[in-house]
Amino acid sequence: MNLKEIAVKVPVEELRNKIETILGKLDMDRRDVNIVADALVKADLRGVATHGAYYLPRYLERVKEKTVKTKPKIKIIEEHGAQALIDGDHGFGQVIGNRAMALAIEKASKAGVGFVGAKNTSDYGMAAYYSLKAVESDMIGITFCNTYPWVVPWGGCERLLGTNPISCAIPAKERWPIVLDMSTSAITATAVVRAKEEGRKLPRNVAVDENGDFTTDPEEVWRKGAILPFGTYKGYGIALLIDILAGVLTGSAFGKEVKSLHQFGEFMTLGQCFIAIDPDKMIGIENFKERVDKEIEMIKGSKPSRGVKEVLLPGELEFLEEERRRREGIPIDEKLWKKLEELEKEPF
Repeated sequence: MNLKEIAVKVPVEELRNKIETILGKLDMDRRDVNIVADALVKADLRGVATHGAYYLPRYLERVKEKTVKTKPKIKIIEEHGAQALIDGDHGFGQVIGNRAMALAIEKASKAGVGFVGAKNTSDYGMAAYYSLKAVESDMIGITFCNTYPWVVPWGGCERLLGTNPISCAIPAKERWPIVLDMSTSAITATAVVRAKEEGRKLPRNVAVDENGDFTTDPEEVWRKGAILPFGTYKGYGIALLIDILAGVLTGSAFGKEVKSLHQFGEFMTLGQCFIAIDPDKMIGIENFKERVDKEIEMIKGSKPSRGVKEVLLPGELEFLEEERRRREGIPIDEKLWKKLEELEKEPF
């Protein structure tokens, strides 16, 4: 199914206002409403539709089932120098993540680095939203999260690890920041869900059935199959490290214990980590950003392969997409837009 044939173009502020109106019906602080809306819109602006407004109906279902709290009692439960552990009390992941990264930035401004873990949290959407928060403060931002086990360990055929995303954003002087934002699986779990909903096949060699044989059937993957790690054993290794750092280290669920966004009646109990690094404490921020620009210029000035127009940097396509969508509007699936219009009118 071609997205261009089923999408409507929505101005950025119209989408933001609609999401804020829907969330405004909940018993939430206005600041938290704005944070969740901003995170969802940012994902759609950058072309990461799997983590944008598409998730809102699912979040609302979790609120109805009381497995996402609209007024969580978020608190710091451990704090030692440059590190801290936050209990998110099962609130919106975006609200918890925003607070955790702010604390990491605060600690980095004093110690040069801040490391904040979060437990009892929920899906936090696009990971780059938080790493870019550090860039706004002229810092390097890193975040990663464990998720529901969709992925097999390399050589296995049983779901044991999540798609476990990681993002790192690095500020530059004249250039766009470098922004790595990726899952550690060959495709995201949301890609499986959307393919299932839209009656599409999956790409080849990214998922297996319950016996470990390749399959392109999203229904088969959803029921008993699994997703493969990216890069064979390399993606598996990174996914395992993230599960340990975000899950084991923070006292959160890990491995098979983590619950899915779609298991509406249960808390997700995810673990997340947020790291801020202040380059000013190392070589001075202006010197650092100038050196990053020089690195970028070396890469952009390198010879592209045959048939390739230019060498791109991590995050570059997303910045270009964001500029275009701010001008032209955000393409939203027509069915999703109708659902948002219904939610806007319905009492909660």
